[in-house]
Amino acid sequence: MTSPGLVLACITSDKLLLDVYARGVSDTSFLGDVMVSGDLTHAVSITGSAEQVAAIINGGGGLATYSLTGSAAGAEVAWRFVAISMPTLRADFCTQGQPKNARTTVLRPLGMTLDLKKGDVKLKR
Repeated sequence: MTSPGLVLACITSDKLLLDVYARGVSDTSFLGDVMVSGDLTHAVSITGSAEQVAAIINGGGGLATYSLTGSAAGAEVAWRFVAISMPTLRADFCTQGQPKNARTTVLRPLGMTLDLKKGDVKLKR
């Protein structure tokens, strides 16, 4: 994500709770500035420079999702990014961005099982 100015990121999911940065803590302030709204809810807004927003999403524990109804497989997470002139956490601004700045991620299971597989493994000396 790159932007010469400020960005408002809106991350939403109908089925999942979203948790940014510190796990299980409702983060709102970073370096004394209120930059996050809705942590541990279905809709998170993050404001700041592109670098600050990316650092909040990727830093700490990153962005985690929690399902309260069972499996998260097939659940969707919508991402919207809007250029703004001053810091704001107003989620209604997210619908005013360019369609090319919106993405949807569908969570898919890895297909891993706990089945035991036996076989020969040859090791080279």
